[in-house]
Amino acid sequence: MAYGHTALPAINWVYGCKRPFEGEELIRSQLRQANRYRNVLVAIERRRRTNFEQLVLRLCPELQKLETQRNNLTQEIIELRAAMKAENARQRKTVRNPESTRRIKELQAQRQLLRPRIKELRDATYTHPTVKVVDENAAAWVKRARAACGIYWGTYLVREATVKQAIKDARPGLPEFKRFTGQGAVAFQSQQGTSTALLEAGGGNNLVQMHWNEPRNRRGRRRGELWFRIGSDANRRPIWAKASISQHRPFPPDTVIKFGHLHLTKCGTRESWSVRFQLVRESGFVRTGLAAAGRVGVDIGWRRVPGGLRVAYWVGDDGREGQELLPEDFLASKQYVEELRSRRSLEFDAVRQRLATWLQMTSNVPEWLLDRTHSLAQWKSVDRLCWLVKAWAEQRFSVDESIFPVLWRWRGQSLRLKEEESHGQRKLVVRRRQLYREIALRLAQEYRTICVEDFNLQKLLTKPQVEQDAVEAGVTYHSQLAAVGELRMFLAERAADVLRLPAQGTTQHCHMCGAKSNASDKSQLVHTCQSCSAQYDQDRNAALWLLRGGVPEYAIDGA
Repeated sequence: MAYGHTALPAINWVYGCKRPFEGEELIRSQLRQANRYRNVLVAIERRRRTNFEQLVLRLCPELQKLETQRNNLTQEIIELRAAMKAENARQRKTVRNPESTRRIKELQAQRQLLRPRIKELRDATYTHPTVKVVDENAAAWVKRARAACGIYWGTYLVREATVKQAIKDARPGLPEFKRFTGQGAVAFQSQQGTSTALLEAGGGNNLVQMHWNEPRNRRGRRRGELWFRIGSDANRRPIWAKASISQHRPFPPDTVIKFGHLHLTKCGTRESWSVRFQLVRESGFVRTGLAAAGRVGVDIGWRRVPGGLRVAYWVGDDGREGQELLPEDFLASKQYVEELRSRRSLEFDAVRQRLATWLQMTSNVPEWLLDRTHSLAQWKSVDRLCWLVKAWAEQRFSVDESIFPVLWRWRGQSLRLKEEESHGQRKLVVRRRQLYREIALRLAQEYRTICVEDFNLQKLLTKPQVEQDAVEAGVTYHSQLAAVGELRMFLAERAADVLRLPAQGTTQHCHMCGAKSNASDKSQLVHTCQSCSAQYDQDRNAALWLLRGGVPEYAIDGA
């Protein structure tokens, strides 16, 4: 139930469209205002959190004392890590410092001891009547910001939902502000629902319309115009954004549109437009072609093996098994994209240093240029220097003949590298998603129940601290490349039944005898059981345990 209404099964339906030939300027204005509104909401949440913390500490002096102790411990940890990072940077390699690592662990243990009492005091403080005033004030600030944001109500609803999710994802930290990149979406909400049959017939309502210029061809495509509402005039009549659209497939029958989003995305220096509809249907969306029986255990992870990067190993109850790989040519393509990024960065460093030297040795440099480059030595954004060179081209001066042609050639080369890098990365993402969809579909067609480990991928992918080893923290270069969260998502979407099982013990316990091995090294592919001397692939071992329903609790507790 949501706001008194039953939530119906929903899917997203996407069509590509051309750049709007009407309303584009208003769309871009709303995208910028929507990003500004998002940052205002983030600022309100940060202010609410600050006021809340101050109030809680005033209400409970003991809590204030404990928080001070915890902050002091945290500050000492930060200083130790900063010193270790500085030493690593000085020697240009990772230097292990056992003394600092031991001290950090001691401080973390002391900080952990404070948490139960802090939580107890906080929980007791939350019931105080004055605490509600903080939330009431924040709600009033949001209401005033919404009235002043200047964007269509469907768009601000989406932005508010985005900020709520950002707050949830950032806890216990604070949500971050976001720089405007020119991308985003404008949206509408159809509270009563808009029948897709109206759009198929070449009509619509006061929120969205489709007008077809031609019948469907033999491939089922047809072209027309999309009218997408992006605002209202003084008389509350619709303001439309209009764009050419190609419908490559019809809407599912008997569906209703609840939300519509007109998206603008960028890849390198190019823009692409699309429209996305959230469709609901009371009878739901039945997935066809799925297996009626069968069970398979799928161990999801990443491991470099001969032939590519392993992202999953599966074992079925019919005796079949296999591994799923990102092939070698995929890894080579990723390496090429990384080389392009590195080349662009190195060329940026060289031209930045050359410009800094020229500014120091040249007189009669305009004030506007000196103001914009006063912190040039600290610049890390390649695009920032590209923007400066573009602005410089419109304000040439007499003494820049020795440097500006160099900067202009560098800018052109940098933009070409950015274009190639962005499109290469996009191709990799599309290819990986297609591969994962095919894996999920194949397993769903062969097995009714898919068993996977239930673990927090976000924690697993957390960047290690300076005192941690990359393997210890579960973070490697390949973890980002594998993006196994997408594979798990596609498995959950495709399978008739998904069984999430505890991940504890699936690698450490031998599937032959059930004994636990404390010496199990997850970085090693093949492990030898210390109890029965059996050798096994650790990923296959985990898949077998998942197929059986997980490691029994008595085995974990008794180990």
